[in-house]
Amino acid sequence: MSAPDAGMSRQAIKLYQSGHFREAEQLFRRLLQQDPKNWQFALLLGLSRASQGDLDDGFKWVKRSVELGDGQPSTHYYYGRLLTDAGKPSAAREQFAQAIALDPNHVEARTGMGLVSLMSGDYKRAVGELKTALRANANFIPALAALARSLVELEQFDEAYPHANKALQADPESPVSLEVMGRVLFGLGQLDMAEKCFRDALSRRPDHGELHARLADVLRVRHRDSEALQHYVKAMENQFGGAEVVINTSVCLERIGDVPQARMLLQKAATRWPEDRSIALRRAELAMVGGDPDAASELLAKLDPADPEVIMMRARLADARGDSAAARELLEPLVEGDSDGEHRQARLLLARMRSQVDPKDTKAAREPIAALLKREPPVPDAVLVWSMVCENADDFGAACQALEDLLKSETISDQDRRILHNRLANCYDKADEKALAWANWQKGGWRIAPHAQRMEAQRGSGVLDAWLANDLNEFDTRAFDDGFPEPVIVAGWPGSGREILLTPLAGHPQVAVLEPEGETRRLEALGLPAGPDAVLGAARETVQLARKRFMRGIQRGKPPAVTLEAGWWEAAAIPALLRHFPGATIVLPVVDPADLALQWRVEGYADVEGMIGEYRKELELWRGLRDKLDLNVIEIARTELLEDPAGTFDRLCSELGLEPARESRKLAERIRASESFVAEGRGSRYEPMASKG
Repeated sequence: MSAPDAGMSRQAIKLYQSGHFREAEQLFRRLLQQDPKNWQFALLLGLSRASQGDLDDGFKWVKRSVELGDGQPSTHYYYGRLLTDAGKPSAAREQFAQAIALDPNHVEARTGMGLVSLMSGDYKRAVGELKTALRANANFIPALAALARSLVELEQFDEAYPHANKALQADPESPVSLEVMGRVLFGLGQLDMAEKCFRDALSRRPDHGELHARLADVLRVRHRDSEALQHYVKAMENQFGGAEVVINTSVCLERIGDVPQARMLLQKAATRWPEDRSIALRRAELAMVGGDPDAASELLAKLDPADPEVIMMRARLADARGDSAAARELLEPLVEGDSDGEHRQARLLLARMRSQVDPKDTKAAREPIAALLKREPPVPDAVLVWSMVCENADDFGAACQALEDLLKSETISDQDRRILHNRLANCYDKADEKALAWANWQKGGWRIAPHAQRMEAQRGSGVLDAWLANDLNEFDTRAFDDGFPEPVIVAGWPGSGREILLTPLAGHPQVAVLEPEGETRRLEALGLPAGPDAVLGAARETVQLARKRFMRGIQRGKPPAVTLEAGWWEAAAIPALLRHFPGATIVLPVVDPADLALQWRVEGYADVEGMIGEYRKELELWRGLRDKLDLNVIEIARTELLEDPAGTFDRLCSELGLEPARESRKLAERIRASESFVAEGRGSRYEPMASKG
């Protein structure tokens, strides 16, 4: 048989290296016909087949290369790689071991050993194996990146940094090196640089699910929840969506005020992972937050009662029910048995509970966190709890001083510093130190408001200004006779009291809630954002089609008493809603802009002045729509809502034609009791400062 064609061999290898695996495969098959015992051709044919997704054929040819290339370490190495990809770590380790036996300095095989340990969760073993690999070649990038990743899993971020940095400097364009460096920086609290690394990596691998999840983690920690949600969704769409991603997604949903959607997501996750303890705990937590303590109790009853996290959740649930004494009894034994300080969260929670049971006994409240406060520097969370204890005792001077002292520490990150300034401002506000409160609020906008994205989009579109300039004389308010119901929306932004009404209304037995997953479709059906030209100029037939798309899944002719659209609605979207649904009802909690601005400052939101300016313009449009279009609006003063949530909810039900609902009424009371609102008229105290900028 003739010798293999050297030119064809070079071309086949070039095609393989450039990723043209199908073309390379064809040439390697021809080369093997010329030289059937060539182990290199068999190996590259197998790798070409595996790269095209045919693992069975890939295994066959790589295994053949092992037989043909007796004594060739690279054949065992690549066979080990295929076994690793196939989820067979033990078999892969055997092949890597054979490669190392043939070549003790085979850095790729030694790195393969470390990767098998890393994938198996044996991070300490991985560190040892990868350090050995680097002794064979100190500059081998995969070993550097894998070692940094293993150290990250062990939370040894300082030790991981030089390895990640060396890998990134050697290959600044590598998405793997960028991702590993991002994880290291995230662990070190360097959030700006971590975010940049993940974004750079995503620009090179835009469909990589794990990268989307890592970036979302950074955004979540920075309380940019709406943006984080977009990346968590992309992570799950790209098949990276374990329990941790689902839980983190639920945290963002909760913080933007969409607890029902968060609970729905977790319920689906519980079907997929029925034995996952973290999912069950998070479901219990959200049931509690959502005002459903019985559901929370049922979930906790299925978990190990001796589990410290279960004990802490039961304590939180008791506290939410107003039984701080029972909460304290649950936590006391856990903290007493915590000789090594493992249960920090239990200590923090017990301090809070003791303070709530007896606000004046600050000594008893301090005892569980005393060791945390004595550290150098003190644990920031412990200082925050201690300041709260002092506040409860009306010792605002001590509360403020604890926070001022903590702010002097150089170890506090920029993100935590903003949180502390916000907390200090709130404390000075309660102490009636207006100037100091205002000065710290200017440094304390530490998170993006959950509604900021909607407000910013409204501001940027110019639609609100366009509607304010329109006289509404040409607005068509004729009804449609197509059998679709007219929706009810609850307008308003966080802090207006909207949350006290929306969740109980959604749970009313006579109310049908439009599914949250279809919100984007419904907004698109109305063509939002839509200015006067688009809304007033739309043909009636076009509007009827949009109504059908908006109400997809709702049976015509047999509507429930109320069809609730539970999403947020900015004022500039209401004209489009009314054009399509002239009989829509808007429930509008009304709050003084100065009080709402103060509420947002207390919550730590950024860009309060910009948002409150937009809200003032929204109020102007609401008044115009109400006066000129005979709008079906139910206005509810926040004062009334806060003072008598149950009675206000009863009045709302009556005006909507709903029967009284005892459980929903009680839920309104529970949500009011769990939420903190600034006192009526308190915001006006800061208006002179706000007007000066």
